[in-house]
Amino acid sequence: MNALTLNLLGDLEVIRDGQVLALPPSRKTRALLAYLALHTRSLSREHLCDLLWEMPDDPRGSLRWSLSKLRRLVDTPGRTRLRADRSGVGLDTTDIDIDVVGLHELHGERLESAEVEALERTAGRYRGPFLEGLELDRFADFHGWCLAERQAALRAQTALLAALVARLMHTPERALPHAHAWVRIAPFDETARARLVNLLLALHRPREAEQQLQLGVRLIREAGLPHNGQLLRAWRDTKQLAAATPADAAPTALSLSVIGELTLPEGDTLKSCAGRHCSRRIPARRPCVRCRGSIPTASARRWKWPSDATG
Repeated sequence: MNALTLNLLGDLEVIRDGQVLALPPSRKTRALLAYLALHTRSLSREHLCDLLWEMPDDPRGSLRWSLSKLRRLVDTPGRTRLRADRSGVGLDTTDIDIDVVGLHELHGERLESAEVEALERTAGRYRGPFLEGLELDRFADFHGWCLAERQAALRAQTALLAALVARLMHTPERALPHAHAWVRIAPFDETARARLVNLLLALHRPREAEQQLQLGVRLIREAGLPHNGQLLRAWRDTKQLAAATPADAAPTALSLSVIGELTLPEGDTLKSCAGRHCSRRIPARRPCVRCRGSIPTASARRWKWPSDATG
């Protein structure tokens, strides 16, 4: 474990030897620490002044003051991490544990090869959006950098949670917290919510599964986003699997590997919705959720759709 930890996901946090340190009250000073931490090369004083300060503020004086505050956070006896001279400023992070750096290191094949426990530890460090509350939207260059880093971290966390759910599909009780976290950061992602519905039904929690199904359908519909059918297929397919499972079977008997990729039932195909203002692709044997007002109640009951889909 590194002696110094820098957490940038959520509120900025500096931890030394297990103790959370008090941060400078200046938001610009805290923003400067994050910016230096994610740039491996030395940055010019002129660039940093333009990034965070305006001319009337005496940018160079403000930068010197901020650096003096940061030294108390990152430097320790015998270890100088913040290095500055007349031309540039840099932060040596070789022995600093930075949460977002660890998150970005897990991508591609590493999501498949890394130990599940390591993936879970990294996922657990995501406390919120990158530099939450430190956007500094009056400073366009820093603001743009912050938003780009925020989106990149969100994509990386989404990929990490998706990989965890996939790799833990045979142990639904362990996968469930990660599915919940996935849905929280991607509420309009139909795949994420479909996996959550799968897991809840696999754990014999049908009421929660139906609530998540209805919430997902409503959110996607209100946002005007297209449905790909995964939510409703997840509900139908997993319920059918549950019906075929002995009543005294353990919860894990509803193996999600049997469901696998959510596919159309045998013989079904996709068609274009016939609604006047709808061009979505839907299963040919099923009505369109967006155009649900035209669904006869008897047909909806026969298809065993949840009540929200029947209008």
